[in-house]
Amino acid sequence: MEYKLNVKITAEDYIAFNFDYLSRDKKLYLILLFVLLMVFGLEMLSFKNWARFFSDIWPFYLLFIFYIFYFAVFIPKRIKKNYKSDNLVQENQELTLSETGIAEKTPRSFCEYYPDDFKKVIFGKKVISIYISAAKAIVIPRHCFSSKEEELKIEEFIKTHYVKAK
Repeated sequence: MEYKLNVKITAEDYIAFNFDYLSRDKKLYLILLFVLLMVFGLEMLSFKNWARFFSDIWPFYLLFIFYIFYFAVFIPKRIKKNYKSDNLVQENQELTLSETGIAEKTPRSFCEYYPDDFKKVIFGKKVISIYISAAKAIVIPRHCFSSKEEELKIEEFIKTHYVKAK
């Protein structure tokens, strides 16, 4: 079986791909949450009055708010800047998915990837990322499918032929 897809990666797709990559390791988020709860709990155990409690803990809340702001504003801005600077990502691609691998054709190049090349597959909400190295992936935006049935068929095809058993 073979599937042909015409792919045009938008800035939003590129941001979604990068956020899927950044959020794949939940350990960092759990550590930050644990530290925040520990500081909050230790301060609460040692507080004498509520005014002192909130005055002692505000730097940690400020750090937490800055962290959220950083991920909500600065990271997407930087990713969008990277997207605009990379002409290869913005080009139209024709992907041919088959049991033997993926053929990627652009106006500048042609490349074939085999199932042994695939390191990991991430099924995000907006994109499917098939990693061929630690930092490079074939990105398939979900909006390039003509129907939900086609999307589900191709997703099952990818799971069957490209996802390695752990």
